[in-house]
Amino acid sequence: EQIIRPAIDSGMIVLCDRFIDSSRVYQGVTGNIEKGLMASIERVAINGMMPDLSLFLDLDAETGLHRAAARR
Repeated sequence: EQIIRPAIDSGMIVLCDRFIDSSRVYQGVTGNIEKGLMASIERVAINGMMPDLSLFLDLDAETGLHRAAARR
């Protein structure tokens, strides 16, 4: 409501590295949150703001773990 919606409303293109898809996976699927509850949380959290496009970048686990360890 403070950053994304005003930018979209002014005609800007907004790129996010996390949005509804990541929440669905991390909290919904791996967190075992019931689908109906997850849908209710999403409705409140995004207030109708859905992405026009989602990109999923696939990285093998070994490379991902190596990169994560290098950030520590």
